[in-house]
Formats: sequence, C-alpha cells, structure tokens
Amino acid sequence: MADKSFGVKELNIIGSGTPTIESPNSGNLNINAGQVAIQTNTTVAGACTATSFTGSLSSDSTIHVAESSDDNNFYNIPFLTATGAGGGGRKFQVDNGGLGFNAGTNTLFVRILVQVQE
Repeated sequence: MADKSFGVKELNIIGSGTPTIESPNSGNLNINAGQVAIQTNTTVAGACTATSFTGSLSSDSTIHVAESSDDNNFYNIPFLTATGAGGGGRKFQVDNGGLGFNAGTNTLFVRILVQVQE
C-alpha cells in the first residue's frame, strides 16, 4: 500500500477494547503541536524524556536515585532554590565546588565553613 497523507479535524474512536496507535517496524511516533493535551490519566512504559517538567508529583511518587559508582570524583550536592520550610514543589541548584561529595573516598567537602551563633 502506498503512503498517503490525509487531514482529520476530529477523530472519534468507537467500539470496545483499547485503541492502539502504532508506528510500523518499531519506528518513532512524533506528535508535533504547540501543545498536546491529554485530558485523563497517562501511563508511560519505559523512559519519559523531557527538556523540562512543569507540574507536581503526588505524595506517593518515587524519584529513583542510582547507586554511586564509587569513583574518585568530586560531585556537587544540590540544594533547594528557596528558603523557608520544606514541602511543596521546589527547584534545585548547585554551587559548583561549594558543597560536594567524593564517593570513592567517602569525603564530604565544603568550600567555606562558618559557625553561626544564635
């Protein structure tokens, strides 16, 4: 069968079961639009890659963290971008070389350590 382009203003899928949109030969499926809206729950089986993520995770969400390779390198430790109490959505930042850890030597490093008296 020859490949043919066609336009659709609205697509209503009728019947029972789970409809499937599939790319032949395990190829990619690209959806290009200014915004793609999904109005109900979404399940991703496999990796979900994005250049940024806006939204929130539920309280039972899990962030997977990999075990270190115990190599002899110094890694920055991220911290919150906001001050005050925790909770809610937060962004992270790092101060390159300010606070870090070397998993190979189990060394925690701090560039400047200041004692604060209250």
